[in-house]
Amino acid sequence: MRHLTGKYATAAKSQCPSLATKPVSPHTIRHTTAMHLLRAGNDVNMVSYWLGHADIKTTHIYAEIDMEMKQRMLQKAEAPAVKKPLPWQKPNILHWQKALAKPPQLCAVKY
Repeated sequence: MRHLTGKYATAAKSQCPSLATKPVSPHTIRHTTAMHLLRAGNDVNMVSYWLGHADIKTTHIYAEIDMEMKQRMLQKAEAPAVKKPLPWQKPNILHWQKALAKPPQLCAVKY
């Protein structure tokens, strides 16, 4: 398998020069496939079955969450409902925080 992967990776480097600096192996292909499956919205358990792993811990070697996936997860999550305003949510504290964010104003000095 490694021989075939190397053979086709060498051929692909002529079409895609950026591959020349990247290692291509059967592991790379498995990792890339797992990431594509996860980014497409597939459950990590299903990716684990597809890769033929007996333990999901093995799948975590191949599949790592990236920033794009984290952003999509956060966009799906709603803000928690707040029943009672917390001390930092009181209007006077919010005005104080906004005042901190304003740029400093210089005073004119007359001689």
